[in-house]
Amino acid sequence: MFYPQQESFMANFGEALLKNIDERCGELAVFIDRANLKDLHSIYPMLIDSIFGPLSKECWNLRGITESNSLRTYNAVRQFLSPLGPIFKLIYTLLKDPLVKFNFNLNYLPMKVRENTNPSTTHPFYMDMINVDLQTNQTVSLMLNPFDYYFFHFAYHLINPIHFGQSSDTVHWETVYFTLYCDYLRHYLPNDPSTKILPNLNFYHGKNPYYTLPSLNKPAKVSKLLRADLFNVNTVESVQHHPRNEVWRSETVMTVFIDMWFGSDRLLNSSYNFDSNFSTAFKDMFQRNEMPSTEYIRIVRVLVKHLHAFANSARADDTHLGDLKRIVIPCLQGKIYVLLRHLIYSWPLDGSFRLVLELWFSFIQPWRYLPDYLKL
Repeated sequence: MFYPQQESFMANFGEALLKNIDERCGELAVFIDRANLKDLHSIYPMLIDSIFGPLSKECWNLRGITESNSLRTYNAVRQFLSPLGPIFKLIYTLLKDPLVKFNFNLNYLPMKVRENTNPSTTHPFYMDMINVDLQTNQTVSLMLNPFDYYFFHFAYHLINPIHFGQSSDTVHWETVYFTLYCDYLRHYLPNDPSTKILPNLNFYHGKNPYYTLPSLNKPAKVSKLLRADLFNVNTVESVQHHPRNEVWRSETVMTVFIDMWFGSDRLLNSSYNFDSNFSTAFKDMFQRNEMPSTEYIRIVRVLVKHLHAFANSARADDTHLGDLKRIVIPCLQGKIYVLLRHLIYSWPLDGSFRLVLELWFSFIQPWRYLPDYLKL
């Protein structure tokens, strides 16, 4: 296989990012196929910045592209960023090296989430992510594996003040961002127990358990017809079918969406501390008290509905993912109560208030959302 020299590769990569999105997605897919691990490591954070624009209005405009206004671009972006598309091929290639980590700025996190990264009180989910300054004993950033890095940026893109008001709040709200979001929910939080999360990983690269999942401590079932001294089944299972492999990606998607969207300082009007890397204009933009968009309300409601269906499928799910399904609603409850209270008190009492009511009804009526395999 041909691997381009580093300098020419980076130059060609930069040129590809300047092309229109249709061509860009095609050329980047070729780059990902041909690149070696070192090249992929170099381009990945630049690619993520290009897609989501965390510090710039320059991005791929995921929240503005729809089927109706640009079908070809919509399809190209959806295919490139799909759960089995080129971007995730890149991600899973990088995951094979456990030392590959990427820096995620703490200023992108809601204050409540930042509190969970304090070294003395770190939440289990963030335990192996925090980057601590040994002199001050303070967390300075998150060091994320490629999968986590993508989803933190994907979630932040919705609440990033730089892109506030980017999408249309009228009839054309089913953007490629929304479609990808639904694709990710179905793929990584399946409510049919027979559905496997693909691709199957032949290596274990999980994290500290978010919660203590009971089935992770269950011993492997070994047939009594086989002699245990001849078949070291426990060893084989631990290497080839580690239970954490089945749940850690689902944990990430579930936790990131809940933490980033239900605790947004911008929406809940909390105080926020910025470091010196952020401009005054950015701080002022963030601290303006603005109502969340209807796009945000709809996306959050879809998450609530999907998590109800996800949780309702736990009874028929004896896989390791079933344990995650049993704790997802308790994880959501406290955060959504705070959000709903804020919305009910601050939302204008006009026709758009129905969006808040629909969100409330979706949360308090979980029986309405059956798993896919139970629907007629």
